[in-house]
Amino acid sequence: MQRWYRLALAGGRDASEIQPPGTVQQPALPSPVEELCGNMFLPETLPDLRHGNFSCTNIAYYNIYVRMCIAKCDVGYQTDDAGLLFCNRGRWAPIQPEVVSTLVGVGRAADTMPNTDPRALEYLGIPDEIFADVALNILVKLDYVPNLSIVESYLDMVSENNIIDFDMMRQLLIWVGPNIEDIIANLDFLQILSRLETFGATRHPVCKIIKCGEESEGN
Repeated sequence: MQRWYRLALAGGRDASEIQPPGTVQQPALPSPVEELCGNMFLPETLPDLRHGNFSCTNIAYYNIYVRMCIAKCDVGYQTDDAGLLFCNRGRWAPIQPEVVSTLVGVGRAADTMPNTDPRALEYLGIPDEIFADVALNILVKLDYVPNLSIVESYLDMVSENNIIDFDMMRQLLIWVGPNIEDIIANLDFLQILSRLETFGATRHPVCKIIKCGEESEGN
């Protein structure tokens, strides 16, 4: 029995909790929280999609998993908008892909999305980019960001065609203030999605047939 172990026992430590010298105790991670549509007894189904189907995956922000589904139309059909839905407190709600990609990008810049498969956005057909105007809107929603006019000027200055580089986003978070990364790390992912929910997008995507440059609803 090694000396450090004997000393720990003599000091009254529980044998199961004793670690070798130099061992860093890892903090306990909170249990995963998965947002489901409906409830465990009666799940809410996705809207019926004729001439297509939905592709779904989970987006994880720290320990919060949100189900997202996007409409995939058959060849020769398309939707009027992206057809992206997310599970928002028991119901399917529409949201713009740019909002999701930017929120994920900001989360990555703050190192808060280790559980998200980097292929998740690709699977949903969402561009893996940070949109400057959406990033500003997200920061506005946080209510804790000082000098928003300066932040807006910075985003305008460093963005190109409204796209901001990942490293520039990280620098912005560092520059805005020492607490912003903690704020983002502890965001209620679902609450922010809810506040950014796109009410103009349809909750019931429809695949419409494409005819000679104009669209009419498929039969």
